[in-house]
Amino acid sequence: MAQAPRSQKAFTLIELLVVISIIAVLISILLPAIGAVRDSAKSVQTVASVQQTMQAYSARTVDYKDKLLYGYMPFGTVAGEPTSITLPTGAIVSSLLVQRYPLRLAEYQGDAWEMIFIHQPTPEVPAPSDPDLFTKAYNMGLYASLGLNTTFVGGDHRLDGFTFQGGQYVPNLGGPAIFQAHQAKRPSELLVFTETQQFTGVMPADGTGYHLAEPPVLGDRLWSAKGGQVELAKPGSLGVPMARFGRGVPTGFLDGHAEAVAPEELDDMRLWENEADDPEASDFF
Repeated sequence: MAQAPRSQKAFTLIELLVVISIIAVLISILLPAIGAVRDSAKSVQTVASVQQTMQAYSARTVDYKDKLLYGYMPFGTVAGEPTSITLPTGAIVSSLLVQRYPLRLAEYQGDAWEMIFIHQPTPEVPAPSDPDLFTKAYNMGLYASLGLNTTFVGGDHRLDGFTFQGGQYVPNLGGPAIFQAHQAKRPSELLVFTETQQFTGVMPADGTGYHLAEPPVLGDRLWSAKGGQVELAKPGSLGVPMARFGRGVPTGFLDGHAEAVAPEELDDMRLWENEADDPEASDFF
């Protein structure tokens, strides 16, 4: 006897559309969670890079007998110390190229430039015979992802950090900055490095960091934090503390520890200035 043919059942168009709709809903639910996990991982990685940078900074402070790394240096000799630096490749840089901190911290970081260029391509360290030595070295000093609190830690030549005496510049010990680690009243709360973004007008430049971190108040208010976001008080700010991933801004403190700090917490002058006792004002500006 012939066997009856099996009945074949196919998905209808409506059933397919329902399945596709369910998949789309699931994807829409999962994508933000996946993105949040990815951002969290990158934030942790950034904090680790800040921690490594603080280790290099602290090691240098010990070797220099408690003297802190100068923030933004003037040209010429500073307190009798030579300002030329030999990079790991053997290239010698000085003058304009060493005003900013990255090249001067290089000997304590070796070739691990990814510590301070976290979200940008790791720069190529120029060799002595490199025809683009000046441009490469200049950019290495300028566009770091981590900004140094030059105004209040290590001194800023543009902000009364150094004075000219006896034919050379010397640290202004009566100015806004501290120059020795033991001067810090609250080392665990004094900000040294923080993740920064450079701004073009009122919008952050795409992926570009800056070598210095601007405090929230410097005479006038420069920026403020609200709802986990940093808002400029006026266009033109450069090194603004801002996290690329997550809500916390990876930040390193003078005692050597690093953590992700909420923007609202960074909007407090007591974290920036050793002498400040008012979260809204500076004792010097």
